[in-house]
Amino acid sequence: MSRQHFLASLSVLALLSAPALAAVPHTTADSSPNSPKPQAEKPAAPVAPVVKTPEVKAPVDPAKLREEAYARGKRAYDRGDWMKAIADLRPLAEYGDVRGMMLLGNMYQLGNGVSLDMREAFALYHRAAMLGNTEGMVAIATMYQAGMGVNLNTRLAIGWFERAARMGDQTGAFFYAIHNFQGSKGTTYDLKSDHLVAYKWFRVAATNGDNKRIRNSAFKLCLKLEEKLPPDQIIAVKKEVDGWAPDTLDELGPDPETVLAKEMKEKGIQPEQEKAPETPPVAPAPVTPEKPVAPAPVPAPVPAPVPAPAPEKPVEAPKP
Repeated sequence: MSRQHFLASLSVLALLSAPALAAVPHTTADSSPNSPKPQAEKPAAPVAPVVKTPEVKAPVDPAKLREEAYARGKRAYDRGDWMKAIADLRPLAEYGDVRGMMLLGNMYQLGNGVSLDMREAFALYHRAAMLGNTEGMVAIATMYQAGMGVNLNTRLAIGWFERAARMGDQTGAFFYAIHNFQGSKGTTYDLKSDHLVAYKWFRVAATNGDNKRIRNSAFKLCLKLEEKLPPDQIIAVKKEVDGWAPDTLDELGPDPETVLAKEMKEKGIQPEQEKAPETPPVAPAPVTPEKPVAPAPVPAPVPAPVPAPAPEKPVEAPKP
């Protein structure tokens, strides 16, 4: 074979072998046995899902809710919308709000939006009185005195008037003074007239409280009693009243009903039911506030003793 033929054969062989050589992987210095092996890539840390925090609402203030409910109920009561008034006032009364008890008691006493029920009215007033509400005390004193919704009981009537008076209630002070001024005779209990005690509480009513009619009446009765009392006693009472301050509920001690029940138990006798007098006592001019009662803290006009209630108020007060 000639040299030229040999070179040509080599060229053809190289062309035929080129694809096979191209398929052989290229080896670099890094692929030698002594070269370090490449490290595998670490998987990426999983991403925690984003959790949305719920919006935190401000805590509900129960006292604020009660005030709002009372305001709605009082507005409905004032405009005579009895169904709406009951919807707000009854839950308040059941919760223990004395303002709701008093307004609801007035509704039962007059039959506004509910069936007239003097016993239910007394129960509501009594709950308010036991919680320290002086208007409730005056209301049940009135009902004990007239025998409305409860058995007539002169002693308890006077006791509740006194309790309200000692807590600073102007109406309670006036009617407690009336009982001591003229004396009170019941079928099971008598209170003798005590002009000195009457003078003290007339002065309290004349110098404490916003009811001008009570204040003026009490002042006139003070002048009348000053004609009968010794000057030294008058001076002593005036000094006492000048420094007088209402008692707190804790300072009053047991309520009149608890005291009476304890005495009856110690004596081993059952309390007798009083009979209403054949001729009811002369009732004084009704004591009516000149201005509407503010929604808080005074819930509503307070009943005051008379045989027949006036249309504006549950009960009227007895005349001195």
